Amino acid sequence: MIVILFALFFFLVQVFEYVSASFAINDSVFGSCFYMLTGFHGLHVFAGGAFLIVCFIRFLLLHFTRAHHFGFEASI
Repeated sequence: MIVILFALFFFLVQVFEYVSASFAINDSVFGSCFYMLTGFHGLHVFAGGAFLIVCFIRFLLLHFTRAHHFGFEASI
């Protein structure tokens, strides 16, 4: 649950950073690299957060056992 909250916090900080940036994606090479790198990192955090949310719901529904827990291992 803590990692899911960290992912949400990351998105909030990322939105603030995009809104308050003094440059745009088409201003310079720095702007292009900045938005590309942070965008890919945001996509990575989004995908990982989605996997962890699904696993957390499955954990609450008692879908995992000692022998059947590959979905959780794959997400972490």
